[in-house]
Amino acid sequence: MRLKTKRHEPLTILKAAVVYFAAVFSAGFVLGPIRILLIVLRFGVRVAELMEVPVMLVVIVLAARWLVRKFELAILYGNTRAFDRRAGGSSTRPLKVAELTVCWADALLTRITASSNAIPMRNQPDLFRSV
Repeated sequence: MRLKTKRHEPLTILKAAVVYFAAVFSAGFVLGPIRILLIVLRFGVRVAELMEVPVMLVVIVLAARWLVRKFELAILYGNTRAFDRRAGGSSTRPLKVAELTVCWADALLTRITASSNAIPMRNQPDLFRSV
């Protein structure tokens, strides 16, 4: 086993953060359509989200534990709070940015499609007019 020096610290943390981001985001990317297509139809939106949370928590914990072993982070840095803040911050920031970007794009597309549906079509009966 080869010990790394402190000069490799930023690069090691960055690699671990990128791998963590890829693992957790891809798990959410796979579980999202499964939740929407299979679980929401049977149980509803809120129950489906609550059923997905424990699965994502397990994925997050397993990914973090695997990365600590793979990149030998515990040997290199020990169990210090400073390392926890650096590694946690550098891995969760890309996740938050990606999630906010997806939410922003969804809201933008919803607004565009809602405004395009407001155009009345010719020779269509007005279904909302009271008789």
